Amino acid sequence: MSARLCVLVAALTYQRPADLRELLPKLLAQADSVDAECSVLIVDNDPDGGARDFVSKFVDSGVQYVHVRQPGIAAARNSALQLAQDFDLLVFIDDDERPVEGWLRLLLQTYRDHHSAAVVGPVVSEFAVVPEPCRTILQTASASNWHAGRPRRDKQSALGYATDSGPRSVLR
Repeated sequence: MSARLCVLVAALTYQRPADLRELLPKLLAQADSVDAECSVLIVDNDPDGGARDFVSKFVDSGVQYVHVRQPGIAAARNSALQLAQDFDLLVFIDDDERPVEGWLRLLLQTYRDHHSAAVVGPVVSEFAVVPEPCRTILQTASASNWHAGRPRRDKQSALGYATDSGPRSVLR
């Protein structure tokens, strides 16, 4: 794993132009800050392709755009998976999430250190209106793919995760 990694950072968006305007410059800064060949892909799941005009302003920065008309996050993620075939790694983030400083560096370092099949990290969600506490807990548990406070262990592959205190790896 000493070769320079080729990484695709895929941001999924759906009718949230203000969130995308805030997220995209942060992703470009993260991509520029790591020792890897990083590309940023915006996957637009809006049937009208509402993010196209905004993203086109970043073509000179190497940002790629794909419009996925089929509704649903699964279709959007599957499109990113197809486009990532020539990359070593695929990193997902949604338009309503914000990468903290060092987010991508920690994910890549965890991958390099532990040769994990997957790497996950904490997510910072921002809400216009504070959600009900039970919804926040359910969304956090669902997003992190943790079950009853423990990672799934149905496969014998390494699962790495990065935290503010450093990378972690566990069996999945």
